[in-house]
Amino acid sequence: PLILNQSKIILCNSFSTADDLNRFYKVPMHKLFPIKLGFDNQKFYPIKKIRKKFFLIIGRHNPHKNLERVIKAFAFAKLNDYKLVFVGSFDKRYTPSLIRIIDKLNIRHLCVWKGWINDDEKLLLLNECQALIIASLWEGFGLPALEAMACGTPVIASEMGALPEVLGKHGYFVNPF
Repeated sequence: PLILNQSKIILCNSFSTADDLNRFYKVPMHKLFPIKLGFDNQKFYPIKKIRKKFFLIIGRHNPHKNLERVIKAFAFAKLNDYKLVFVGSFDKRYTPSLIRIIDKLNIRHLCVWKGWINDDEKLLLLNECQALIIASLWEGFGLPALEAMACGTPVIASEMGALPEVLGKHGYFVNPF
């Protein structure tokens, strides 16, 4: 808060983040300048791939990513010929509880854990998945959503945080709760 108040200009990655800084830390709006993130169109673009029967999740396993609810919704939907592919590193604080939920729901055979991947594999997965799911409780921007759109991939996104700002009318929005 001290640095925020002493700063003359604060660059933000979205209007949503700027609004949060104003609301939670009382930073005056005239000091906040949103500059939206971009993607590298040499790395993320549509390629002629057949869509496969899986949904993609990219990111850390932190609680605000809302993966527990995504897993439960996936199990409830009973899409037994589809998979959930998780891209992101194993986190000893959070991943074990997600695996316990998956085991309790008896869908381990439908879940794939990839860890972190390089941009070439990410390009393939984004072009092969049915949709990217990013149902976070809060995102300051949501770069994977932008990368998915660059690949022509549908995005199922939370209606919270900056995701509506990033996706505009091009996402399928869900209540993350």
